[in-house]
Amino acid sequence: MLKRTDPLSPREVTFPAGPPSLKNAPPRIKPRPREPLVTMTDDGDIPMAAPVKKPEKP
Repeated sequence: MLKRTDPLSPREVTFPAGPPSLKNAPPRIKPRPREPLVTMTDDGDIPMAAPVKKPEKP
């Protein structure tokens, strides 16, 4: 175990005078749609994804 050689120095802690309350947040900025830096053209080498077939219930 460690022994403390210096005493702890207490700090002054201040609390607000009223009851707790929620603060109003600043309005959110709507994000702008991003534009790609390089436009990629589809040359058809990768097929489109097929929709997932759900199993039929008996």
